[in-house]
Amino acid sequence: MHNDTSPIQPSHPSTAHHIVQRNEKGMLPNLTSLNGIRFIAAIGVFFFHSSLGAIMAPFASPRVSDLYSFIFSISGWVSVSLFFILSGFVMGWSSRPVDHPLRFYRRRLAKIYPMNVVVMVIALVCGVVSIHRPDIWGPNFLLVQAWIPRVENYIGGNTPSWFLGAIVLFYFLFPIVFRWVKALPADKLWTTVFLCYAGMIVSQFVIYYFTHNEPLLSGWPFPIGETQFWLSYTLPITRIFEFVIGLVLSRIILEGYFIRISTGVSFSLVVIGYIIDLYVPFQFSFNLVMLLPLVLLLGSLTVGDINGKTSFLNWPVMQWLGDISFGFYMIHFTLLMLLKRWTGGEKFTTPTALLLLLLAIIASVFCGWLLHKYVEIPCGNYLNSRSRAGKPLARRESVR
Repeated sequence: MHNDTSPIQPSHPSTAHHIVQRNEKGMLPNLTSLNGIRFIAAIGVFFFHSSLGAIMAPFASPRVSDLYSFIFSISGWVSVSLFFILSGFVMGWSSRPVDHPLRFYRRRLAKIYPMNVVVMVIALVCGVVSIHRPDIWGPNFLLVQAWIPRVENYIGGNTPSWFLGAIVLFYFLFPIVFRWVKALPADKLWTTVFLCYAGMIVSQFVIYYFTHNEPLLSGWPFPIGETQFWLSYTLPITRIFEFVIGLVLSRIILEGYFIRISTGVSFSLVVIGYIIDLYVPFQFSFNLVMLLPLVLLLGSLTVGDINGKTSFLNWPVMQWLGDISFGFYMIHFTLLMLLKRWTGGEKFTTPTALLLLLLAIIASVFCGWLLHKYVEIPCGNYLNSRSRAGKPLARRESVR
């Protein structure tokens, strides 16, 4: 992995920066920590959804229930923001300029669309989504639900799949954005990150002050209007900043411009940022507080992988969980809704509620593995084999 031969040349050569090099096969270092952290983010979304009364919230004790809901009240936002940054980063790390856009789009959609269809069918068969509501499941199937400003659509159906609607936009824009990022002067990369971050801040304040906060989001315990939530959280255009920041971050590290910061320090900043984010006004808790700590964490983990440092994220079990994390992410919501139906929405003692949560995690891991093994890999390989000659894709680069 580290027998490097040909360096990636920066836009402005500098001997002061350590440029990441490819090996004799033209491959960059394998970033196992980033594969492991996928599952951490996916289970963060699980805990967020399971803390909501409309989905599960199984604790009978008001004190325990309130504490559980409070701790994980932002873990969904944080995890999704991490997914967006990570998607941009991994695509920037592993990709070359796109010469055949249609072939590129086909390969990328092969990573996500079969999983979306299968999980949506499961949700319909199990009655989690009504077959009599094609206005909900239709956009879900087509991955256009995030563009529709109705809560029934953009977080209806299989709720986690709205994320894929944004990813489709990023795939579509990638050939253009990637060339632009590659053309940026190396000493302007961090400036670009902060400009994107400023764009995020400005967009949230504009949405907050210039859109109506009514009607409130129906069916969800969020103090925000339906249109405000759509514009500030699920609308794909709003999330493009995080994807671009991930792309730029990959080049920052490849060019050797990442700052000196240990994984321990960056993790501490994530913890501190998370605690602060718990007390930030609702709309501004989505990604503004955690953006920079997450960027530093991903960067320090990447540098650690390059330098041969290891952590629990590199353990074989975490690599396996990272591999199945897409399936876990996509199926967990349906399983939580089925569990709520099975229990009749009953609340339980703390030990019993914790056991139910553990069973839901185990079931989500198992079903995520089945989806990875029998849907994600074979469907992706089949569709890719029809679009190009060569070795089929046996392992995901990134879907989140």
